[in-house]
Amino acid sequence: TVNLLDELDQSSKKRKLFRLLIEKQRRMAKASLYYFAKYILQFTEMEPQPHLEVCRFIERNRNHNMLMLLPRGTFKSSICSVAYPMWDLLQNRDIRFLLSSYEADNTKNWLKLITTHYEQNHRFRLLFGDWSSGRSDRTWRAMAIAVAGRTKFQAQDSIVASSLKSTDVSQHFDKGIFDDLVTDKNYKTRENVDEVDSYLQKMTGILDP
Repeated sequence: TVNLLDELDQSSKKRKLFRLLIEKQRRMAKASLYYFAKYILQFTEMEPQPHLEVCRFIERNRNHNMLMLLPRGTFKSSICSVAYPMWDLLQNRDIRFLLSSYEADNTKNWLKLITTHYEQNHRFRLLFGDWSSGRSDRTWRAMAIAVAGRTKFQAQDSIVASSLKSTDVSQHFDKGIFDDLVTDKNYKTRENVDEVDSYLQKMTGILDP
C-alpha cells in the first residue's frame, strides 16, 4: 500500500510537471514568432541570424504596413506566409488574412501546409488544441480555411488564398500578406509593373482599418 501511494504521488508530481512544461511552452510560443516557427512548426533550420531578427521585426510591426526583401532560401515564405498568420491567429482568432502571390499555386501550397499543421502537428495540437474542430467542406477548402473557436460571426474565412490574377474586392480582411508578387515572369515590362502596383492599391483598399 505504501509503495502504491508513493507511485501515485510520483505520478501526480509528473503530471503536474508536465502541465507546467506545457504551459511554459504555450506562453513562449505565443510570445515569440521565432520560437513558434522553429520549435512548434519545426522549421528547425531557422537560426538566430537572420531569422530571429526577421521575426522580431514582424512582431514589432504586425499592426503596420511592412516591406521585407529577403533572398531565396532564407525562409521568407515559411515565416511570413505560413508561421506568421498562424502565430497572429493565436493572439486573436477573429483576424481575417488575405494571402496572395503572383502564382495561385504558391498560396494554395502555403495554405495546404497551414492546414496540415492544424490537422497533424502534434506539438501545436498539444499546446493549443484542435483548430480544425468542426471543419467542413464549407469552412476548410483548398483556397480558404476558417479556424475553430472564432468569437465573431464573419463572412470571410480566417485565411483566404488568392493571387495577382484573382479579384477579392467584394471581401473584407484585416491583414494582407503579399508574397512574391513580382517574379521572373512579370518584371520586364512597364505594363507588368503597373499591374502589380494596381493590384496592391486595390487590395490594400479592402483591408479594414
